[in-house]
Amino acid sequence: MTKFTNFLDDAEKMHDFFILSKEEFLKSYSYLNEKEWELTNEGSKKIRDKIINSARKFKDEGEGDIWHTIWHEGVPYDMHLMLDQSLEDKKWEYEVLVYPVLQDENGEWTRGVVSDPEHCDTLLFKHTFPYNGE
Repeated sequence: MTKFTNFLDDAEKMHDFFILSKEEFLKSYSYLNEKEWELTNEGSKKIRDKIINSARKFKDEGEGDIWHTIWHEGVPYDMHLMLDQSLEDKKWEYEVLVYPVLQDENGEWTRGVVSDPEHCDTLLFKHTFPYNGE
């Protein structure tokens, strides 16, 4: 019996996962199957919810620019919450940028944007909150 797993701990795949449609992703990674995509989709929703809830908490506490590492099922993610002006419509908004934390050659989680910004430029996803002039 084949055991299917997610690929939540693979930064390159997760970057593509967040920017490609399901069909585009499965075509690009033809060695993966739909079940693995679905398992990853379920896990990514939990990650997004956890990160967005954490960002909302920091925002509500008055933070305007903070880096924070969120752990989910043994995998770290770097989050940057900042108050920024939208390029499109010039409105102020809170922006949450989420990056993977990479492992070194020994399998240690050491290369995240927070600790190694020059080597970790893979954006996983972005979320925005409205700014109401608080």
